[in-house]
Amino acid sequence: MSKKAFVEELVKRLCEEYNVPHNFEIWTNIIACKYMDTMDMNGFYSDKRKRMGINVNRLDTSKEIRATVMHEFRHVWQYTHYENQAKYWSH
Repeated sequence: MSKKAFVEELVKRLCEEYNVPHNFEIWTNIIACKYMDTMDMNGFYSDKRKRMGINVNRLDTSKEIRATVMHEFRHVWQYTHYENQAKYWSH
């Protein structure tokens, strides 16, 4: 399984498990990864743009990918279930 497919499957399962609509894009493309490289980031989530970025070029193992996806998914979950608190802490 490719890293991109692994990310997408993991996000799909997390959305189902934690009752989160999958109404956001998952960015794992070259342009997104180059952007994250310049920012020294493994991933990001933007609620405003409804995007989760996972830098698959920088993450070598399934453990690293899983940890990053879980971290970013936490933000998705926070904005879905606790939007006011998430906005407070992210600004």
